[in-house]
Amino acid sequence: RPRWTVPMRTVKCATPSTPLVAANRLITAEAYRISGYDAGTGALRWRTPAAGNRDIDLAAVTGGTLIAHYRKCASGKAYLRALSNALAREAEPADAPTEPVPTP
Repeated sequence: RPRWTVPMRTVKCATPSTPLVAANRLITAEAYRISGYDAGTGALRWRTPAAGNRDIDLAAVTGGTLIAHYRKCASGKAYLRALSNALAREAEPADAPTEPVPTP
């Protein structure tokens, strides 16, 4: 039985990406944003603002930097983005609960 569950959202052109785990963080990409959770508890630690109509795939973590692949939904233009200190950040205001959903 899982200890905790984090709900993932799907939006018009962005489906949830395969998560990454590094430095006790579970990093997810869904609903045009990237979120970092505590890998032990499932509590939200940080979240980027919604990137707006961009599909995001997580590529790698090196040091404290997260490399993500973005693809614009309308044009299909793709690019890589490096998010520094992604593993050390604390939670930014989020519209989702900061605690994981208990698994029944």
